[in-house]
Amino acid sequence: MEAKLLTEKYEFDANLECLYRYVYSDTEHFDPHYHEFYEMNIVFSGKGTHKINQSKINVKSGDVFVIPPFTTHTYYDTDNLDVYHILLHKDFILQNKTQSDKVPGFLQLTEIEPYLRQNNDHSVFLHLNAEQLLQIKKELIFIEDNGIVDTKEYIPIKYHTTWKILYWLSY
Repeated sequence: MEAKLLTEKYEFDANLECLYRYVYSDTEHFDPHYHEFYEMNIVFSGKGTHKINQSKINVKSGDVFVIPPFTTHTYYDTDNLDVYHILLHKDFILQNKTQSDKVPGFLQLTEIEPYLRQNNDHSVFLHLNAEQLLQIKKELIFIEDNGIVDTKEYIPIKYHTTWKILYWLSY
């Protein structure tokens, strides 16, 4: 099956350049696709297979990984897979280069790890324990679309919380 570019569903706020979406992949199926933005995946529960380009990697609760722009990917053989996706416009990282350069491990999280993931068929990547997952989940309520702070006046909170999560996962 040929991968398709996903664009029509995702409109980024020009001021924030971030978009967040909670996906239960057992109920929402995506065919192989790619897009023009970064996609950070945090697996909260369940398991499945993630195909990124030609590599197939088993994923489970606690796995965290980033998919760079224009990278074909999909999930299949899922079993109660619950993944939180943080979508970052490709310009988000460029516009925040000063901040990202100060975060130890940021380059590894957003560029090096994704390269390794698409060129290996086994998981040796970032994995969070149950306590770390809970800590991240508590922060995600502040950035979730249609969440408790989903109005324009709270954009600074979403922005700050996004960087807080990126810092935790990069360090």
